[in-house]
Amino acid sequence: KNELDELGIVQGLGLDQTENGQIKITLQILKPGELKSSSGGGSGNKGVWTMTSQGETLFEAIRNARTKAERKIFFSHNKVVVIGEDLARKGVLPVLDFLTRDVEPRLTDSCFIAKGTAEKILKATHEQEDIPAEAILGLAESYKSTSMHPRDTKILNLVLDLDSETKDPIIAGIETSPSIDEENKELLKLTDTAVFQDDKLVGWFNSKETRGILWITGDVESGIVVLKPSSNKEDKVSIELTHAITKLTPKIADDKLSMEVMIDVKGNVGEETSLNLLKPETLEKLNKLLEEEIIKESESALIKAQGLGVDVFGFGEKTHKKLPEEWQKLKENWTEELKDLEVTIEVKAEIFGIGRTLKNLEYQNVQGEKQ
Repeated sequence: KNELDELGIVQGLGLDQTENGQIKITLQILKPGELKSSSGGGSGNKGVWTMTSQGETLFEAIRNARTKAERKIFFSHNKVVVIGEDLARKGVLPVLDFLTRDVEPRLTDSCFIAKGTAEKILKATHEQEDIPAEAILGLAESYKSTSMHPRDTKILNLVLDLDSETKDPIIAGIETSPSIDEENKELLKLTDTAVFQDDKLVGWFNSKETRGILWITGDVESGIVVLKPSSNKEDKVSIELTHAITKLTPKIADDKLSMEVMIDVKGNVGEETSLNLLKPETLEKLNKLLEEEIIKESESALIKAQGLGVDVFGFGEKTHKKLPEEWQKLKENWTEELKDLEVTIEVKAEIFGIGRTLKNLEYQNVQGEKQ
């Protein structure tokens, strides 16, 4: 049995590679007394005690941490695992072995890759949460409204992707940024997406390239696409994405594999400055511009992924399912096959909502002056 008042309950775990090859861990351990006395969020790091430890392995580093903690370190309530960039480039399988083998860590812990060190992420503060690990989980939920970074990656999903013959994993990146209001204060924010080959970090995709991945994989839930309908830089239209479905179709012709990507998108006009949306040709023009922007984002992700030789789209998985016999011939050299894979992207976009304002205020004012 474990007595509650004898446990150091871990909420966040950071993993880094030291210069001498050891594993450095950073732990966020709850301080229940201070949480109880807090009237709400916004007190920064006061709800946790952040400590570090090192060892030849992750398990040894955790045991060594016990020499600094008067309570037993307990992982069953951990929520977040942050892996430092250097460790991720070296390979994550050694540290994942402990997290999947030991009985305390949960396979539902959320995983992030730090741009820099995990220690810096775990020691950063947040204005709305006393427990920074909770803030990180809250940031991960923003994919539903922006589609600028991948879904929350659980340890189990990461292990399954690493074991897959057909797909390379992507994981949301996280970094710190200086506070505008206070000097020497670092705040958390999601950043580029980490892309893996085997178990090693091989590159980063920016936000637009990340959404390009999500367009092709069919994981775009919502978000804003800004269109520019004229040469005037002031003319901008914000389209809110409401619906997106993607269909991947592998094809074989003359013993050569190709992939057809069909993306069906629907959206609403959320904001615009210069158009008369009552004209059918205006919406047709916006549909065309939206299709072009989606193709642009998708192709940027495709070019970068093929250059790295990583299958972040699940092309191999789809080929395996649809063309199993052909896949047996392709899988041994799939990285090279992927680099030369011909991919066609077609998009059908439909903007069907313009909100409760038929004409924007600026357009009405101009028309009124002319009259």
